[in-house]
Amino acid sequence: MQKLVSLIPLLALAASASLLAAPEDRTAKAVKAHCESLAGQEVSVETTHVAPVRNAGGETCSIFYAHTFDTGENISAGSILVAVKKAEHDAFVDKFGATPDVAAGRRVRNRETKRLTGTLKLTSKKVPFIDLTGGGATEALIAEASAQKETSSPAKKLREKTDRKIKR
Repeated sequence: MQKLVSLIPLLALAASASLLAAPEDRTAKAVKAHCESLAGQEVSVETTHVAPVRNAGGETCSIFYAHTFDTGENISAGSILVAVKKAEHDAFVDKFGATPDVAAGRRVRNRETKRLTGTLKLTSKKVPFIDLTGGGATEALIAEASAQKETSSPAKKLREKTDRKIKR
């Protein structure tokens, strides 16, 4: 009985430590690094802005990329897919913003963030996404959105353009 009583404060401390995660733990990079152990759990990320994925989402939901920021290190910290109910699309954009609030040419420092919290899910291909639909996001929609970013990323386009120049 005495051992059980001494364990209670330790359990309370462990629970409070997980609730007060360090800023670097609330980034897309951190969530993706631990996605298998976090799958099915509620996660939070510090979001600077969201960007809709074009032609993705279907009739029931909208798919976004939430861009995250490490407030402890003052650096951008990746992006993660987020599925939102179609009816909540505009309110989601209003809450998290569609563009970062940064002056052109300035380094990003002390960027304002908003905490986005939802259930982390994984597709069968291990693509992590935050589900705010209550299960309405299908694997096909997430796979489509993930593939679209892969084919249209500015870095990929630049690599293709450079490859074409090298071949000439």
